[in-house]
Amino acid sequence: MGRNGSSDLALYAPIGVVAAAFRSALWILGIALDQPWFRNQTVVDTYLKLLGVSVVWKGAEHIPSGRHILVSNHVSVGDLMMLFSHPSLPRRYVHLITSSLPARVTRCKHLPVVLRHASPAVYEELAASSDPSPIHLFPEGGMTNGTGLIRFSRGFTKIMQTSQQQPGQQHHSPPSHGATQEATQEAGAGFSGDGLAHGLAAAPVLPVVPVALRVRGMAGVNSHTLTSSFLSNLFWFSFSPATTLEATVLPAMAPLPGEARAAFVSRVQAAIAAELGVEVFNMTIQQKKQLVQQAAAKRR
Repeated sequence: MGRNGSSDLALYAPIGVVAAAFRSALWILGIALDQPWFRNQTVVDTYLKLLGVSVVWKGAEHIPSGRHILVSNHVSVGDLMMLFSHPSLPRRYVHLITSSLPARVTRCKHLPVVLRHASPAVYEELAASSDPSPIHLFPEGGMTNGTGLIRFSRGFTKIMQTSQQQPGQQHHSPPSHGATQEATQEAGAGFSGDGLAHGLAAAPVLPVVPVALRVRGMAGVNSHTLTSSFLSNLFWFSFSPATTLEATVLPAMAPLPGEARAAFVSRVQAAIAAELGVEVFNMTIQQKKQLVQQAAAKRR
């Protein structure tokens, strides 16, 4: 940032602090109140404006009309709000969140998304469910700062192999983005060893739709660092006068015949990384958590 940028940031700082406090309170109220009016799209749009958030979707024609799994990189605390205003409205996505969040969060009934804890039991339940609702998750399992990706976990492949024929859902393989790319890197830590020696395409599968997410905020304000806390991330995300969530939808993907879970997950992540022009780092969410713990210990 140049001298003028630093000066502008210093001048804006008092306003930003007030904005961050107000918006952080709005975040908490949205979950705590859990009122039916939060399902009204006009209310949701007003809520986003008060938070200074705008959502832009590109390539929305790639989103299937039937049930599908939307997977995206995770940049900031506000990423989920891309599903507050999406091309498939009024459908609500089932979003899988970390089990470390309080159960009160998943008990909310009137948010623009349905929140479920990401766990093997929930994955299997969703795979067997006849609920036509689409599903969304962040396979990285945690946030990055947009300059690279950490390795995707394989959890969503548990949901792909659905045992129910969904209404209006055809189970032929959708066009496979980057199908010629060889992917041998094992992707992620969860569910290790399950299905690695077997192909995914033998059973009917739900389409997996990669989404490359970019977050654009105030220059000089970083809403996330590798070891920053959630409250710190929330403050700096809310501090920015305006934030744009830009979601670029890529063509739906399906496993190749005989393709292992790890190879397919790596191929999905490679498509997102290529769109963003970033690297996939050889780091898992477990390794990131260790770094966070080490940084916290040093601060004590």
